[in-house]
Amino acid sequence: ARKAGTVQVDATADGSRGEAGVTVRPNQLAKLTTEPSGPLTLRAGSTVSFTLNGYDAFDNTVALQPTWHQTTELGTISAEGFFRAEQVGSGELIAQQDDLRVAVPITVTAGKLTRIAITPAKVFVSPFRWPLGSSSGFSTRQCAGRRRTRSSIARG
Repeated sequence: ARKAGTVQVDATADGSRGEAGVTVRPNQLAKLTTEPSGPLTLRAGSTVSFTLNGYDAFDNTVALQPTWHQTTELGTISAEGFFRAEQVGSGELIAQQDDLRVAVPITVTAGKLTRIAITPAKVFVSPFRWPLGSSSGFSTRQCAGRRRTRSSIARG
């Protein structure tokens, strides 16, 4: 038998009749798939839910109890496959069952800009000299991107 399931078998021969229930169970795990399969690009603070499926050699569904891990710590992953992106970087999210594994490439980018800090807070300007300062943008994860800027001051 190739497909998992249960059937009722009835047989009749020479006036005798018999019946039996036959259950075909999936064979051992042969393949893992995940949805989404990637590659994925996520912003820090966002979440995605992964669905992991296991199949035998005849594509019958096999029950799973996988372990999840990351090649680079980019966030948190629950046993149920819910991933929360937290750290900027790239790596793979890996689901493993027995000797089989499936990897999903993930890149986490900075989250939505929530605050801008400008330093110095006060600038004193003298004629013929441009003040220099820096600005920093912060995402919800407090990841800063610094940039040195030349100020533009309107003369009044």
